[in-house]
Amino acid sequence: MIKIRTTRRLDPMDRIRELGDAGVPFRFDVHALLSSDDAVALETLAPSRARPVRAIMAAMTSIDGGGRVWQIAADVAFPNSFLELNAVDGVPQFPQKLEPQLRFRTEKREIEPGVTVFVAPGDPTRIEGVEDDLRWSVAVVTLRMTSIEADASAACSAAMPYFERVLESLSFQMQSPLPMHSVAAIDLTGNPAVGDLREFMQWSGLPTPTFRRLSSPMGSVLGATVPDLSLDLNPADLRANRALDWYLKSLHAQFEADAFLFLWIAMEILFDLSDLKVEEPYTGPHCGHVIAHCQQCGAETTKEVRGASIKRFLTEGFSLDPTIAKRLWTARQMFHGAHAFDSKVMDGLPELSQWLRAVVVTILKPILGMANDVPPLAGPPSMWIQPYAGAGGERHVAPEDLDPLLGHEPV
Repeated sequence: MIKIRTTRRLDPMDRIRELGDAGVPFRFDVHALLSSDDAVALETLAPSRARPVRAIMAAMTSIDGGGRVWQIAADVAFPNSFLELNAVDGVPQFPQKLEPQLRFRTEKREIEPGVTVFVAPGDPTRIEGVEDDLRWSVAVVTLRMTSIEADASAACSAAMPYFERVLESLSFQMQSPLPMHSVAAIDLTGNPAVGDLREFMQWSGLPTPTFRRLSSPMGSVLGATVPDLSLDLNPADLRANRALDWYLKSLHAQFEADAFLFLWIAMEILFDLSDLKVEEPYTGPHCGHVIAHCQQCGAETTKEVRGASIKRFLTEGFSLDPTIAKRLWTARQMFHGAHAFDSKVMDGLPELSQWLRAVVVTILKPILGMANDVPPLAGPPSMWIQPYAGAGGERHVAPEDLDPLLGHEPV
């Protein structure tokens, strides 16, 4: 299979990883990264010159800034406000009837050259459960951008960091989550008119770089068909009960990051029961010198090294590959703020979480008095499915495509 795409990403490998995750059950082999003044023409010409290989990806960055105009619209649930106080002579007056008040304005803003965001009231029937729930209103958050992404799927992926940037700011200001639901993309390149047929694609939802909904592992987890009521943890075993509580939280998690954190906490609680520790003398944080004994009293400075100990626990205790153990610790450090945010780590969370799940289940089962060969069984990761569906093709341009604020007065 040959795959050739264009991108304006600062790091083209980010786009290549996204395409691999979304379209095929393997990562693309990268054979060429090219920079071009006319990336679109090169993308059209390249397939006729490329030799068949299993997978090839050429990521070409346009210098001239040209490309296609993509418009991506997302239905977002906004919480309503129910209390609007009016003051009479400086005294707040409570209303006799609570009416839901919208907490967003109809407006548009250019967030950077070539990228404009629009916010307008949406259709409450498009989000399940919102139509009859006075706590929520629906806004359509629309992003119009000039991009050299070759298709609607690629354009939508390129738009996700902008959506996250906008919604994170609004969410922080409101101190409320702003869940993004269905997402649609349409090509508005040139001078489109109402009724024109244009490339179009719609999804039930899409992950942003930070907030990715929990994936479903395929073939890696097997639960009991009928559970046994007689199996129970000893209430006196506080450590095992705490680990089980955190593990069960991971089953309720909605996002990949939450599931990983809950599983890591469960694993680290159980790790403290292990004798597989690594101890080293104190090392100066700046000079790197090893100080084996205190210069004042002569006592040894040897102490447990947490990261090395946990990696030893995973590799020697559960036969995890050292590279997997290192990736798990790197993810842990990123969540603790010791490392910078890395989208590559986020891409690997479904796999890493399954490794943690396998470790925790393996430890908890004998504590519960369960045999190793009976469910629940949690094995190495194989495949997982993201909770999104999409369909594409062509559709007619609608008036609201040309003017996302149509029928609404900007504030």
